[in-house]
Amino acid sequence: ATAMTNYIQLFGNTQFAQGLDSLWDLVRALNKYVDSQAPWTLFKQGDTTRLGTVMYVLLSAMRKVALCLWAVMPDASRTLLEQLGQQPGEGPVTTSLEAEAGNFDGLQPGTEVAASSNLFPRIDVKALQQEAPAEKAPKAKKEKKQEAPKAASAAEGQSGEISFDQFKAVEMRAGTVVVAEKHPNADRILRLEIDFDEGQPRQILSGLADYYKPEELVGKQVIAVLNLAPRKIRGLMSNGMVLTAEKDGKLSVLTPAAPVPNGSQIA
Repeated sequence: ATAMTNYIQLFGNTQFAQGLDSLWDLVRALNKYVDSQAPWTLFKQGDTTRLGTVMYVLLSAMRKVALCLWAVMPDASRTLLEQLGQQPGEGPVTTSLEAEAGNFDGLQPGTEVAASSNLFPRIDVKALQQEAPAEKAPKAKKEKKQEAPKAASAAEGQSGEISFDQFKAVEMRAGTVVVAEKHPNADRILRLEIDFDEGQPRQILSGLADYYKPEELVGKQVIAVLNLAPRKIRGLMSNGMVLTAEKDGKLSVLTPAAPVPNGSQIA
């Protein structure tokens, strides 16, 4: 109930990454529940009464997860609900997530469910590596031939130069900070929500807490790199990097010389 309640509140505040992370607290708890209850052992022991309770708890909780995920993974949620004997049709089989969070009901005892499910199969890396061994051998030989000239070039320049194409691949845009607050689990990190004209603010975590009070950044235009891979920092996701400059041990955020429309590309 707590995980769902937090999910609903965070999504209502457009804090989508934090909301999903809160929902995953429920998923992690279900994993622990499976390990601790060991339904396979209950089956071998013939304890069908306890086994039925454990399976109902798991399947009912999975239904709650599917309902919450409908907003971001509708196809997977629909499939999971169908496997749980639900009939979602064009929408989730509930009228209120708030009501769902207040109880553990929703899955009718005796409902027939799918015999098996593999919505999110694990990737077998070893199997993928063995699929085309003949194709990989020539590539390895070519890379060895190129090692010597690459090393020589690096030793001569030591400049850390990048190509123009590499520079063009970096997406830098200007945006306005609409929310700034301390990271709940890291004293030196600020959690920023920045408007880049993407339809909703983007969450970026930045180590600026020693140099700015949160209220000093709200309303300020900053420049950030947007196409970095998302990174989880102390439980929160960061979707980009705010650019800064250092002088005398102090960091200052980079800003446009004059106000520009949010989302303007920096070239």
